[in-house]
Order: sequence, then structure tokens, then C-alpha cells
Amino acid sequence: MLHLRILTVEKTIFEDTTVEEVVVPTTSGMIGVHGDHTPLVSIIKTGEILVKKANETIPFVISSGILEVRPHSQVIILANSSEDVRSIGVDEAEKAFNQAQKALADQGVVMDIGMVEQEKQISMATARTRDEESLTELKEQLRLKAARLKSVRRWRK
Repeated sequence: MLHLRILTVEKTIFEDTTVEEVVVPTTSGMIGVHGDHTPLVSIIKTGEILVKKANETIPFVISSGILEVRPHSQVIILANSSEDVRSIGVDEAEKAFNQAQKALADQGVVMDIGMVEQEKQISMATARTRDEESLTELKEQLRLKAARLKSVRRWRK
């Protein structure tokens, strides 16, 4: 069993000591962590975390963050933002995604939604803008909203 904590700056999103496995999207690929896993630290990319307990899988959407696996089956996920997918409504997710996509379009960014949903490779988008920092923030918002939407659609079926 794992003792898993998913944390943001604002609050503890999830904490449980009876987790069998957690699957996390990292820059090195998907990592599955079980009890007595080798300690490691990895960078998390935007996507979906799956927390597996007994007969239940709990999906969370996450923006970038850090995964730390400590000795004695302790797992800490420090996330920029994270939400339990079960608490996100489909209409809410679609509305937020559309608003983020519009904000990017207003900045002159053209994106292929299929690419966003399949690969989440926002970095492939091309843009001409004077405020690169603002554009990067908008891209991250869209990446997170696309991950939320994809996850909500999958788990609400």
C-alpha cells in the first residue's frame, strides 16, 4: 500500500494511506508507482493521474508538478493545480476549454484541437506575440483545460 498525497499551494487535494497504485504522466512517460517502489523524483506534465484503490480508480487532472517517491511507500505529488475529475461537470469543462481556446485565438495562435487532445503538445503551436510570458500562461491553461475535458469525457461515459 502507498501513502499518497496530492498537494497544491492552496490545499491538499487528496490524501490516503490505502492506495494500491498511482499512475502519473511525467516528461519521461507514464510512471506506475506501487508499494515499496524505488525512491525517485520526476517532473509531471499536464494530464491525468489515476489513483487505484481496492475496486476503484479515481481520476485526477493535473497541470505540471513534481512527483516524489520516498522510502516506506510514501508518494507526494506537488501540483501547480489538480482536480478530482469526478467533481468536474462536462458542460463546465467544455465551457472552460472553449474560453481558453478563444483566449489563445485572440492572441493569434492557431491550434489543432485533435493534437491538443491526443498529444497535449502545446509547444508545437506557432504564434507571433510580443508577450511570450502571457502566451505561455495561456497555453498552459489550454493544456490543462483540454486534459480536464478529455478526462471528464472518458470518465463520464
